[in-house]
Amino acid sequence: MGCFRKKKTLKEGGEYEDAALLNALKDLVSLIDTHQDELHSLLPALVAVDAVAEARTLQSRFLQLMDDTMKAIEAAWPPYICPYLIIGPLREIV
Repeated sequence: MGCFRKKKTLKEGGEYEDAALLNALKDLVSLIDTHQDELHSLLPALVAVDAVAEARTLQSRFLQLMDDTMKAIEAAWPPYICPYLIIGPLREIV
């Protein structure tokens, strides 16, 4: 149990830094996915009440967040591990 907890602790230079970073990114992607579902309903509602500028800003910032997250994933994911070669769900690697 202690090793599992250590793998989730993000400490720079720590033994499990890579695993903790991937786990933190996984949590972030999950949160973004949840908010994306909410935006799917929210953006048309904002437009319906003539809040087009706010909807546009929200969509633009969300797209920037997704872009930044993809860059973080590309920087953190080990280049020698191809995701399609991993057996089982990716959540099990950390």
